[in-house]
Amino acid sequence: MRKICAVVMSVSPGVGGIRIGLREDKKTICVGRCLPPPKVSEKLTSMDIGSVVEIQYTTVNDYGFIVAPEFVQFRADAGVYDCLLSQDPELVRRHGETDDKA
Repeated sequence: MRKICAVVMSVSPGVGGIRIGLREDKKTICVGRCLPPPKVSEKLTSMDIGSVVEIQYTTVNDYGFIVAPEFVQFRADAGVYDCLLSQDPELVRRHGETDDKA
């Protein structure tokens, strides 16, 4: 199981889901969506956008998205600039392949 820190890019308060991203150069790339446990998701608001979360997962698909990411916790000790694509070499490789195809 791999663990990384990611930034919350958007929230779906009614559903409780979050879209997560990682930084590369000067942009944030969406790498997946996850559904935190009910106790967390029922408290999500737009104020959580920009927060850092720790997620765990096992694999990355061919398009550079994390497959079935699981919410671990919010990380108050980490900042947006800690949420780098380079945390996982497979993500870097997959996003490089996607850029080459464009």
